[in-house]
Amino acid sequence: TKARPDNLQALQCQYDILRLIGDIDADDGRWSSALQFRMQARDLQRRILDRAPSDALARAEYATAMVRVGDAEARVRGELVAKASYDVAHILYQALALQNPDSGRHIDDLGWSCDRTASLAIRFGQLDRAEELLRERARCNERLRVLRPGQGSTFSGERSLHWLSSVLARSRGQDDLALRELRLAIEPARAQHRLEPNSPLVTIDLCSNLVSFPYLSGSSMSLSAALEMLDEADRLLDGLLALEPRNEMGRKLRIWAECVRSIHLAHQVSEPVQANVLRAEARIAYANKVFREGLGSVLEEAVAAARGELAPLEALTQQPPELPQLQSQMALLEQQTLTHR
Repeated sequence: TKARPDNLQALQCQYDILRLIGDIDADDGRWSSALQFRMQARDLQRRILDRAPSDALARAEYATAMVRVGDAEARVRGELVAKASYDVAHILYQALALQNPDSGRHIDDLGWSCDRTASLAIRFGQLDRAEELLRERARCNERLRVLRPGQGSTFSGERSLHWLSSVLARSRGQDDLALRELRLAIEPARAQHRLEPNSPLVTIDLCSNLVSFPYLSGSSMSLSAALEMLDEADRLLDGLLALEPRNEMGRKLRIWAECVRSIHLAHQVSEPVQANVLRAEARIAYANKVFREGLGSVLEEAVAAARGELAPLEALTQQPPELPQLQSQMALLEQQTLTHR
């Protein structure tokens, strides 16, 4: 039923119901339906905001409704369409943070909006815009250290800033800077995990850092240091998957950690061809496990990476004896990818 236009309480109740239905649809992967309900919820929150234009919480909720719409649009219509919703939300969050400089909530909302829009800017190749947004994120973090010292959301903001700064640096070909930023992301991730050891998302964030750093460091990182980080990630993922055995990101990270471990062991082999063969085998094993686990969202990426490892071997004038077997395994993987589509 339609809410009466003059009944604010009825509008709020209808908004809450539509938002809840949209969130449930999103959790179940019904993104087209989620988008419709979230758009209706956004429009209702706009009506609520028109009734109370000076209400900061109503404005913040409208910005968050825009973000929810953007998340669904990204799945259904693409990130370029979603960007418009995210940009509107960002402007609203900026105004709220400026008008309420002592509000931890509004500063935190702006920080996460910076992360969201910076990540999108990097993917669109708008690197200067991404850098500007990450500077804004850094200012939010400075304020949050004052307003919310020692809180999980503050540590999470620090981790996110360094993680995205690493992604930006890699996009610019600044590999040394990318590694420095990635290392800086690990400690706030650990600090947040100490505060929230039972949070799956916090555990995933920390494990992502612990696995990514050895991978991106490559042979410049000692085997013992790499294995120490990977062992820590394995222990954390053991605990997570014992509680949530179907956690997709946890399962993917566990398989990826095995691959990174094998790649680091390959770095210890001095003979170049054999080292390359071991790396290729590790990549193929990762792709096969991803396929068997049903993690279709990363299958094509895994197969493409495995194919990339074979290219140097295929270019050799004298092919190593292992190459035909590796090529046969790759052909099977690529056929599996086509079947998955």
